[in-house]
Amino acid sequence: MAWNFEKKGLFLIPASSIEEDALMELALEAGADDVQETEEGQFEVTCSPEVYDSVAKALDAAKIVPEATQLSLIPKDTANITDIDTATKVLKLIEMLDEHEDIQSVSSNYSIPDEILQQLEN
Repeated sequence: MAWNFEKKGLFLIPASSIEEDALMELALEAGADDVQETEEGQFEVTCSPEVYDSVAKALDAAKIVPEATQLSLIPKDTANITDIDTATKVLKLIEMLDEHEDIQSVSSNYSIPDEILQQLEN
């Protein structure tokens, strides 16, 4: 299933640490592909693996400390899960794969709406 994912550099930066326009200018000049604001109050900076070090150095030089940095597999498209039964099965499968001793990491391309996630928590 790796054909459905792109390897990308990923930096998660607190939105409180810099203005979006300033981060966008800094990141794009360093070679980043995109800067997106997430619902969690972070900026998500993505780049190709080839410029990962350049982006990291540019952030460091600007004294911006990311909450997380990693080379990650980003899905090319997303599978939207719209019912609670399917969501339960998918989350259980991901949990089982993640706990398996021979599996190092799990990447997925599903999207579950917050309403369904809240139902699962109850």
